[in-house]
Amino acid sequence: MDFYFFLMYAVFVMLSKKILLYFFLIFIIINILSFLIIIFKFGENLFNKEDYLKKKISYQFSLPQTYIHPYMGQIDLNNKKSGLNTITDENLFFDIFNPEYVKNEDAFKILILGSTQALLFNKDEKSKKLQENIIAKKLQTFFPEKKFVVYNGATKSSKQPQHLFKLYYLNLLGMNFDAVIEIGGVQEITHPIIKNYKLKEEGIYPRRYSDTIAYMSGDFSCIEKSNSHSKKITYLPVYEVYSLYIIKSCMDTIYKKNLMPWKNEKSFKVRDSDDLVKSAVKIWRNASIQTEEYSKQKGFFYLQVILPNKYLNKKEYSDEEKNYLEEMEYTNVIKNFYELKNFKDVKLRNSLDLRDIFSNTKQTVYTKDCCDFNNYGISIISNSIVDYLKKNLPVN
Repeated sequence: MDFYFFLMYAVFVMLSKKILLYFFLIFIIINILSFLIIIFKFGENLFNKEDYLKKKISYQFSLPQTYIHPYMGQIDLNNKKSGLNTITDENLFFDIFNPEYVKNEDAFKILILGSTQALLFNKDEKSKKLQENIIAKKLQTFFPEKKFVVYNGATKSSKQPQHLFKLYYLNLLGMNFDAVIEIGGVQEITHPIIKNYKLKEEGIYPRRYSDTIAYMSGDFSCIEKSNSHSKKITYLPVYEVYSLYIIKSCMDTIYKKNLMPWKNEKSFKVRDSDDLVKSAVKIWRNASIQTEEYSKQKGFFYLQVILPNKYLNKKEYSDEEKNYLEEMEYTNVIKNFYELKNFKDVKLRNSLDLRDIFSNTKQTVYTKDCCDFNNYGISIISNSIVDYLKKNLPVN
């Protein structure tokens, strides 16, 4: 009896080891295949811990922060944090400064229009928190008896004709301004070529218009699970394949295939860069002229400002700035075409081209971002704008 028990036990142990060996081999094969899938399917290098984790973290999602307004186009929900934007029953995504003067009949009301860089006049670059609008603050020191109200209606990543449409829209709601300052940058040049054309969209549309619409209508229920996977690495290939699959599935759900009716491969006209730029500059020029004509009709002071950009090589770069000059998607477009946007053919009563403003400045004024400025740079720009306003603004 003991012999048979021992024999059965020995057979069981041998089979168990064999089964375990098979399981181990299967596990190894599955992980090797998973490793190959990670490399060739997902294009990731699992052995480079730092880069791989950085790539996974980049896949974290948040709820949409852009909104397509039916009249004003793309609106950034992230830049309005003052809680003082109930101008009408509709939230217009404004920052309002000196709101205590809003209902004062003697208050001088200024509307700022523009894109991402125009929002920097509200932001402290170190704390990243909204502070008193720097233009409003400087104007108040020069005109202490005057009550200024500044509405910053700039919208991240916007361009003309969105600024013009926003002005029309606000006026339709009954809002009037004593002055409108448009602070413009490279967006009219870069976005039609880099963002819209690649998506087969017309340059006059807001940046990546169809993508934004598709994103707004996406299903975001997978975000929490996807984000939990993007924060960690196990180095177990089979699990990483599962993890990347969860992330990619969420991406596919959110960024669903864009089937907008105008995205027709056959009807979309192929154009070279020169044609695209000419069209973009023409749109900007026409919007500028119409804003000028509208200002005469409605009786408000209109000033348009063109901002500098680090890729134009208009200053002696500081050692810090030299580290910020790596090439990115906008670089060559800005170098080759930004100067085509100028006031030579746009006869405005009040205009400021500040692209050379840093030519004698050796200190750091640019940031690592493509087109932004630090506090010192913003201070120089705002001083120039306010100096112009001191001489030309009809405050009395």
